[in-house]
Amino acid sequence: MPSGALVVLFSTFLDDEAVVVAEQWRRAGHRVVAVDVLPRVRTAHLGQRERLALRIVQIARTDRLAALADHDVELVTWRDAPAVALRTLARRSQRRPGAGVPA
Repeated sequence: MPSGALVVLFSTFLDDEAVVVAEQWRRAGHRVVAVDVLPRVRTAHLGQRERLALRIVQIARTDRLAALADHDVELVTWRDAPAVALRTLARRSQRRPGAGVPA
């Protein structure tokens, strides 16, 4: 990958693999945008055990997303309005020095 490339990573972040790869690319000097594609979770049909399991998964996922932020990986949520997510991403790109608009 060329130096300083933009890396866009689409994931649900339900496991560590995407986070590890995003952090590696960021450490290599690339701009990394993590796109969270996990849809809204419907919980009405879940029993008590399933709700507990979901809560454990949500806590681990929240920790993964926080780790991305700690490594200066940009996070975009795709869930509700993909067009809004893309506009937000484009605006961030324009505000970054060296990203097409002088600082």
